Formats: sequence, structure tokens, C-alpha cells
Amino acid sequence: MNEALRKKYIPMTETIYYTLLAVMTPRHGYAIMQYVSSLTRGRLLLGTGTLYTMVGRLTADGVIETVPDDGRKAYRVTGIGLALLQEETERLALQLADGRAVLEGRTALNGEHMPEGGHALSGEHIMEDRSALSGERIMEGRTALHRESASDRAFTMMGAGAMAEKLNLENRGGT
Repeated sequence: MNEALRKKYIPMTETIYYTLLAVMTPRHGYAIMQYVSSLTRGRLLLGTGTLYTMVGRLTADGVIETVPDDGRKAYRVTGIGLALLQEETERLALQLADGRAVLEGRTALNGEHMPEGGHALSGEHIMEDRSALSGERIMEGRTALHRESASDRAFTMMGAGAMAEKLNLENRGGT
């Protein structure tokens, strides 16, 4: 696969990712929209304009191809498309593993294992009962991060509740 295609499609948009999953089996446009909606349990709904613009681009780039299907035009992934889909799936798996490791307190920013008891980069204990930005409770022992000035450490631990308050103030134009 050429590097230009890799740069164009990795990281992949969610709509392209799910469309490529849908065309692992040949499907026409409406069937693609139904499959994606079903697979994502209604979280992702493709409109016809979005779908056909994307399908045209994916076809022109050789990521998918058209195949006959009972007199209708159907689409299926090509070898190039499959390679891109596999690469993106691996990238997402690594991203998910990194996120879970940090949120579960198993990994510190410097890659070292975070000891039991929640001690982190600053050596401070990570306190329980933090709130996520949406107001939902984060699992016990989790924190959010913020960047400090260059003269301070690169990152410090800040409770997610404090981070949410800071972001809310900034979004309202306060300091």
C-alpha cells in the first residue's frame, strides 16, 4: 500500500471505519446504512449524501470496489481497504488499551507501572470520588491531567471535578 493512502486514511474517520466494516460483505448503499446503524446500535446514522460522497472517494482511491448485485451497484472492500481497516483496528485497539490503562491507574505518563494506592508522577495520592466532565463519576482512584507552565513539571495531577470547573469557567469567558 502506498504511503499517500495511509496518510489519507489513518487515522480513519468513524464513518469510513464503519463503512469499511459494512462492505466486508458486498452491500449496496441502503444496506450499508442499515448495517452501520445496526452495528453501532443506532449511534451512527449515515445519510445518503454522506455515504455516496464517501463511497465515491473510497472507490476512486481503490479502497473499495463496485460489484454487481441483483442489478444494483454493491460495494466491497479491496485488499488495500482491508489492509487499511486492519491497521486502523490495531491503532484503535492500542489507543483503547492506553486509555484503559491510564484510567484504571495501571500506567503513569512515563510508562512506569502506577503502584497500588494510586501514587502518581508527583508522588501525591490520587484521591477517590472524582467526577468526569459530563458529571458522571469516574472509577475510584482516577484523575484528569492539565499542563502547567514550563518552569513547573510538565504535567500535574488535578482532580477531574476541578478540571471540569476550570473548563466551565473558561468556556463562559471567566478565568
